Amino acid sequence: MIMKLMLFQRLVPAIAVWLATLCLSVAQDVVLVKGTVSTPNTSERNYAASIASRLGRWLEDINIPYRTITDEDVAAGGLRSAKTAILSYNPCPTRKEKEQIKSFLEGGGKLIVFFSSDSELASLMRMKLGAYKPAAFARQWTSYTFNRSAPAMVPETIYQDSRCLRPVFPANNKAVTIARWRSDNSDKPSDPAWVRSDRGMWMSHVLLEGDSENKKKLLLAMLGACDPTIWKKAATSAVARPGRVGSFSDFDSCVTSIRKMAARSSGKREIARLLESAAAIHAELPRLFQKKKYAETVEKERELRRTLSYALSTAQPSRINEIRAVWEHTGLGLHPGNWEATCRTLAQHGFNVVFPNVMRPGQGHYRSVVVPRSEQYHVYGDQIGQCLRAARKEGIDVHIWKLCWNLDGAPESLIRRFRKEKRLQVTDTGKTINWLCPSDPRNLAYELDAIKEVVRMYPIEGIHLDYIRYPDSRSCYCTGCRERFEQKTGKRISKWPRDVRQGSKAKLFNIWRCRQITALVSSARKAIDTIRPGTKLSAAVFGKYPSCREAVAQDWPIWLQRGYVDFVMPMNYFSDNKRFMQMTLSQMKLPAVANAIVPGIGVTSKDCRLDAAQTVEQIRILRDLNARGFVLFDLNTTLEKEILPVLGAGTTAPR
Repeated sequence: MIMKLMLFQRLVPAIAVWLATLCLSVAQDVVLVKGTVSTPNTSERNYAASIASRLGRWLEDINIPYRTITDEDVAAGGLRSAKTAILSYNPCPTRKEKEQIKSFLEGGGKLIVFFSSDSELASLMRMKLGAYKPAAFARQWTSYTFNRSAPAMVPETIYQDSRCLRPVFPANNKAVTIARWRSDNSDKPSDPAWVRSDRGMWMSHVLLEGDSENKKKLLLAMLGACDPTIWKKAATSAVARPGRVGSFSDFDSCVTSIRKMAARSSGKREIARLLESAAAIHAELPRLFQKKKYAETVEKERELRRTLSYALSTAQPSRINEIRAVWEHTGLGLHPGNWEATCRTLAQHGFNVVFPNVMRPGQGHYRSVVVPRSEQYHVYGDQIGQCLRAARKEGIDVHIWKLCWNLDGAPESLIRRFRKEKRLQVTDTGKTINWLCPSDPRNLAYELDAIKEVVRMYPIEGIHLDYIRYPDSRSCYCTGCRERFEQKTGKRISKWPRDVRQGSKAKLFNIWRCRQITALVSSARKAIDTIRPGTKLSAAVFGKYPSCREAVAQDWPIWLQRGYVDFVMPMNYFSDNKRFMQMTLSQMKLPAVANAIVPGIGVTSKDCRLDAAQTVEQIRILRDLNARGFVLFDLNTTLEKEILPVLGAGTTAPR
């Protein structure tokens, strides 16, 4: 009997691979519809494409074969071979598209709809659509919780900070609300998040980044509810190559490597326990599959990867005297109004620096008289003061993340004023954009005054410059730039901007552009040293040099060589470890900068997505290269719940 079981365990993965290949060779039952003609403009179409890409990536992660089609494909009959269609963000489908969707539903097909604006489509789904609803206050909808009417295996709660909804409601007894939104400030359920009918499911917003593992589980559960055969497909893939974490392609290679690492680790007993648990789970997978417990198989394989990730992290020696930082993008922490909880979480997992995004040219989350105070300031109070008090208790340094030039989030009145005063950037085609022109002395003084104000008011450890560049090579070509360039160089430009874009003056002009950006960096250094000596100055920079100097005028090695900044954080966002290492090496080889490189790891960036094991591996690479430390992008629910606990088990364990 034992021999038969061993033979079965060996055969199941091979059979599963064959079945998975077979599934991919035929028309997929799941169709992902990318919004094209159903979107109102180019900006919305780009947004729709990004959402479809995100959902596609998650479907691949959970091993669901699918094909992507467009609104036009649907109108042409593209749903005929499908069982389930996902309308990822298709707000206003065409008449022909809705006719095809109607036929699809009447033929037994199922829909999963996100954030549609079409009441006829809602009616087809046995639902009725409410009016568009913007958030009345910050973080009004930050999670949603499912009830007993939800499909089996959905997570109890999904975390997501949505800023607008298009509520949908059951239209008859064939539909039911299965999840409701919750706020940071209240446990009381509010607007419907999901409604389910016999024809599928509908969400009142889209699936944003963050809490990605739970959202993958959500997608799988909903697809499985629409088409139960989905569970078998997912389970087949799960048992085909179980335990793939980080750069390891299979269970055996992962375990072998972790055991080698454990020989030099102080956590040998815990690693042995985790590997023993992983072995038991690994042995259980084919038995669950044989019993046709497909949902349990998928969940067990997920547990296996989680266990191996903890073992991998525990096998890493924790390193002292390194920067362990996070970029915190909202400026409010993980729990708005409660920086103590955020800093406590960071400290528990061994992090020692936080970069709160509280300072922009158009708004500040603090007691500013230079820039407009933000809505977040009026709701939650002074975020710099609160962050500092909480960080002090936990021994965490606070470096204020300051966006430069970019006026995103600024009041319209401020933008109108800057536009009237001709202080905004102009592209090479003559379009004015909402970025301050760096060569305008008024803008340099404005940015510098904001930095001086914060350094005077708060005993922070550092100022961290971001967007310390032009948006691209096509800006800025305003009349002020022309006048100042001609005055500085003594060169008259007859054909502006062509002569400085591609003509004989292009090289000279880009040198001049670089100097405009560097002027703010050097001025900030002088101001900081005068007001509060010892305060650090750092910058988030593009990793690829010298192309970033040519494209966006960001000559960051010069800033290091001249002592303008204490360190830089190149945004080395690669999921491939080899590319990540090569990029970091190329930066550290630049003259006089090796000890001042603190690479950014793009855990939840748009450019790459890393799981906990991949994050562990990239930190290990940086340590092998003797980098000064690392910074993770960015502090959100995914980092809090999926990444930090694994890192804290060993890689960043507090000493």
